[in-house]
Amino acid sequence: METIDKAEKGGKSREEILAWLKIACVFGGNVRAVTALIRSFGTPEDVFDAPKRLLAKVIGMDDAAALLSVQTEETAQKSFNWLESAPSADIVVLTDDDYPQALIHAGEPPALLFIRGQRALLRKERVLLAVTAAADKEGQENAADFAAALSASGVVPVSFLETAAEKVLVSAAARPGLGIIVCSAGGPDRVSAQRLRAYEAVESNGLIVTAEFPGTGATDVSRGRCRWLAAALSRALLVIQAERRSTILGPAREAGNLGRDVAALPGSVHSPLYKGNHQLIREGARLVENIDDLKADLRLD
Repeated sequence: METIDKAEKGGKSREEILAWLKIACVFGGNVRAVTALIRSFGTPEDVFDAPKRLLAKVIGMDDAAALLSVQTEETAQKSFNWLESAPSADIVVLTDDDYPQALIHAGEPPALLFIRGQRALLRKERVLLAVTAAADKEGQENAADFAAALSASGVVPVSFLETAAEKVLVSAAARPGLGIIVCSAGGPDRVSAQRLRAYEAVESNGLIVTAEFPGTGATDVSRGRCRWLAAALSRALLVIQAERRSTILGPAREAGNLGRDVAALPGSVHSPLYKGNHQLIREGARLVENIDDLKADLRLD
């Protein structure tokens, strides 16, 4: 039987990986359906050995047909082929020991995550989502300083890499001996030329995580999933610099809705680049000025 190198791909056989890819392709974040399948049939491979009529009793005829469709088979095979071609790529599934428990506790976790880079970062418990949208000199310096200080203190920063300022944050943390997690709104193979260098640094010294399949571009829907994923992975969120209407405020409020602590740096009352920070502070976010404030207020020690 052909298998992917177990040391590189989480110890899963070719058949198990393909089975998980097909299940995730159809059900995504429908954890109830995924759990029902595994409980009913045993293993992902056993799901596809079962007669269609038995599958239909568990998930309904339409979903059973989708699960066994040629289109699902082709999508899974293309994703498997990409995994084989990318040495640092892997998948993490709901039943893996290192699947982040924070995602499970946050609601409807993805059945499968595609990752590239240092898988061991998934086991870290001290994880903080650090976001910055505006990109003046002060904001870039704060992003770099906080990212490096967090990583050096054993706290893993999380980023979207959506803005120019976040590239600074990533560059500061994606270094040997440190580490950062970057959540992507596109497939694990979709990296723009402008972000290629940053992604290469993360792949070597951090971890790229996405719930999107290879070949999938970023959409408004996938960006929403990405922001939920980043917030759910984190114990807390820090807003470094954001304007009043910044897209960063959405993830900040999402983190609050998930029960995560939210903190923001204060800035000049005359600067429009900090209006979003001040709004969050008025709404109850903690005001922090340095790494010691952050660790104490957000219980990251």
